[in-house]
Amino acid sequence: MPFKGEFPKCFESKKQYSGWLEEARTAPPRYGFCTDCTKSYKEEMLSQGRCSYPSIVFRADPTTGEVEGHLPYDELKKLRGSYGVEQEREEDLELLAGEEDPKSY
Repeated sequence: MPFKGEFPKCFESKKQYSGWLEEARTAPPRYGFCTDCTKSYKEEMLSQGRCSYPSIVFRADPTTGEVEGHLPYDELKKLRGSYGVEQEREEDLELLAGEEDPKSY
């Protein structure tokens, strides 16, 4: 997911974000850092002006029942076209890749 600066505003540091990226690469598929967000953390970040994606919605994964944050499909499509060729950003975009059809949930 695009962000300005060295790391997304909802992370405390670049080190914390780098740790999340490392974990995300070895964990079950992730759809970006908002996947691991929670409703309460989103509200906290909104109140502090640190949430870059307030349109994130939370829903249960049909196979695991785990609640995950998801960017609405139309916004995800826009983001897929907004990156340059920066390697880290390309890797982040791969983490966003998920179901193409939002009705599959």
